[in-house]
Amino acid sequence: MSYIHKNVKRPYQVSKALYYIKVNDYYKDTIILLFNVIITSLQIKGCDAMELKSKDIVGELISKNKNRLTSISKIKSLILDNSRSIRSNLLKTERNLEIREIKYFIKEGRAIVTFTSNEKIVFQSYESKDEKIINKLIEWANKKVDKEYSLYVKKIMYSKGCSFSEYVKPVDCKNKNELFDYYFKSGELLLILYILGCEKLKSDNIIDMENNPILDRIRNVISSTNEVPNFNFSANEIAEKIVKDSVYNIEFLPESKKEVTEEEIYNIKCGFEYMYNIVMCNKLELIESLKPLLSNNILQLSTIITNVYGLNKEDLKRQLYFLDIRFSGVKISKTKINFSFSDKKETIDRSYCISMANDFGEHMIKRGIIGVKDFVTSRTWISTISDEKNQCYSLSPLGCSFMDGSSGVALFFAYLGLVTGKEYFKTVAIESIQNSVNHINNLNNNNNNVNIGAYRGIAGEIYVIWNIYKITHNMHLEDAVENGIKSLYILVQKSKEIDISNGICGALGVLIRIYKDNYISDKLHNMVLNLINLCRELVIKRINSKKLELNSVFLNDSILFILVKLLEVTGDEKLKKYIKEILSIQKLKHSDHFVKWDIRMLMSLMGRAILKNINFEYTNLDEEIEEFTKYIIKNGFGNSISYCNEIWCIDALKYTAAILKDEKIENSCIKTFNDFVWKEIRPLINKEITYANENIALLNGVVGLAYSLIRMSSEEYVPNILWLN
Repeated sequence: MSYIHKNVKRPYQVSKALYYIKVNDYYKDTIILLFNVIITSLQIKGCDAMELKSKDIVGELISKNKNRLTSISKIKSLILDNSRSIRSNLLKTERNLEIREIKYFIKEGRAIVTFTSNEKIVFQSYESKDEKIINKLIEWANKKVDKEYSLYVKKIMYSKGCSFSEYVKPVDCKNKNELFDYYFKSGELLLILYILGCEKLKSDNIIDMENNPILDRIRNVISSTNEVPNFNFSANEIAEKIVKDSVYNIEFLPESKKEVTEEEIYNIKCGFEYMYNIVMCNKLELIESLKPLLSNNILQLSTIITNVYGLNKEDLKRQLYFLDIRFSGVKISKTKINFSFSDKKETIDRSYCISMANDFGEHMIKRGIIGVKDFVTSRTWISTISDEKNQCYSLSPLGCSFMDGSSGVALFFAYLGLVTGKEYFKTVAIESIQNSVNHINNLNNNNNNVNIGAYRGIAGEIYVIWNIYKITHNMHLEDAVENGIKSLYILVQKSKEIDISNGICGALGVLIRIYKDNYISDKLHNMVLNLINLCRELVIKRINSKKLELNSVFLNDSILFILVKLLEVTGDEKLKKYIKEILSIQKLKHSDHFVKWDIRMLMSLMGRAILKNINFEYTNLDEEIEEFTKYIIKNGFGNSISYCNEIWCIDALKYTAAILKDEKIENSCIKTFNDFVWKEIRPLINKEITYANENIALLNGVVGLAYSLIRMSSEEYVPNILWLN
């Protein structure tokens, strides 16, 4: 009875208890093994060994552990049947195997078997097909990679629907070289998991053994489906699946190694790219090696074949970008450009700017994702999307908004097509705006939480659709604008927001822009005019309620700016009263403008510049324009590299200089922009074309920088989106 737990003596009671258990010799050794657990359990519960004389207690314990007994006996039998193979393949020993302990995990169907020699193996009550597929792919890859970069394949042998494998004990890296190897090989392993679609893998399925990541307990981790492939997908639906199946969502590091440094991220990416290129050059050979293992699962095989054939340079860039976002998050670069004064005539190199924007547009077409659903072609991109406070970022297909969604990208392509004369850019614009068209055509007007603003809401989407309609004359776009105006008529009355980004002032700014256009039909003209009047009344009602005195000075600037634009267009004398009231409130809060830099300061300048342009009578107008101009020149530069920072500042100052006929400021704006092009925009666009790893957005991403190239070089055609021209 050598298997009895070492802390349990062999008193008469134990022998007596065994006497009561009527089992054959085949089970006796197994039961004695189980007694290690039973006796210890009874001692923990405070049971005296004398109680084992009771046939009922032991019988009850045996009855409760019937399945465990059966499984353990099966393990013993299989070990006995395969002892020679286990010795030679897993343990590398010629000694006879004597079991000391079997730890059986009944829920996992798995056991750790310890022999008297202290050597261990792992038993699994199943053959994992996923494990076979992954190991087959690793073995194939190891024949292609340099020897020092080969991945470790755990030793496994199969018998009667079960498997035995070597026991792998976690061992941390001992030095920097091993750490480099570990993360490099983790990148290689990630590529294999990516091809197979192993998004079900968990971090506790990975063991780190010095410089090798090793997969453990692999079962049902490869994605599979019984659905017949469907090819009726919009671009957004395809993009969502790309993110879901990407390296962004595949676990490939154990918990102990999830906190990674920049150098370790780089090593992961190097390993991933190294293995990616090997597979990309040997697609057919890899598929042929996997076919025998997947001959009974055609749908799973077809999915893997699709994944393998989908490997290309653009996807590689995308996955490397996803890894950056996963581990490093979003990094906001600061520009080192300051406002540059110039006394001479400055010009913009129009052909160079348009050429650079053209190259960027060609790149963006390659980076985009295209889909066809219900015979409508759509296009989108994957980027980082921020919440409204810019505190949290996530990787996602672009939304609809003008600020950081696909409608902003569509606007860029529409005007790129206009200035280059290339029709396919205009086609891309129509495809890119489809998400917004669907959004507007399917709006729920009973929803009280719809954002109606210009930069983040549906008014901005309507603004873009209208501009693309003017360029392309696509009648479906005009219908979408009409539907959007109808929805706005209901939604503005529910909105609690009044600012430009999210509220009524944003909607009013867009409506004024459409109202001024010669392209507008009589029907749409009347609809827009009615909605302008409604929005005007809602804004005036807010002013009359005296709530403005409690609001932010910049919110007052939004209202002032929009009322001034409305006065400029309509000449409505009644508006002057409210404009003067806001100016009076702002005069009392004058110092609040200058507490710290805020991009909304540009609204303060723009509103006053327009008042100057229409000869509005206000005593301190010139002084305030000068004060705001100086403050923006001093504080508006050296911030984040984006359209809604430096470019907006240049645009606002240049517009003001033109009204004031100040040639020095105007030339200085052009010089500052040229500096910005050479020192910031050109390197960043080249980096995006090479690596495809920049944030895609109009107002705070690389698309806005490209838009500034065509805007500043073709002002007669391309609108200034700061004030929704």
